[in-house]
Amino acid sequence: MFAIVALREEQLSVSLKGDPSDLEVLVSQFDGISPGYHLNKRHWVTVRINSDVNDSLLKDLMDRSYKLVVSKMTKAQKNRLSVIEAGGEYPPPTLHSPVYRINSRSLRFK
Repeated sequence: MFAIVALREEQLSVSLKGDPSDLEVLVSQFDGISPGYHLNKRHWVTVRINSDVNDSLLKDLMDRSYKLVVSKMTKAQKNRLSVIEAGGEYPPPTLHSPVYRINSRSLRFK
């Protein structure tokens, strides 16, 4: 999981994963970026949409978060992801699939 989108009290935000040293600097520079809401505050930040964070920075943070998560995947997971990204069919996971963890909130790669 590289991003979590939330709507709280009519404020849209996205939580993103990142390098701890980069995140610390971002939190100190932007009012719209805070340590991850209900997440590991060392590895996640929450970015409030329509704050002092411009769209290009938000896109860059999203790209970095995605690449960080993909870099930690196994080769098999990366292969499955490349099939999905290319628009190919991949068998849907089952509750007993060893590749996925399913809970009430999300479906994620293990």
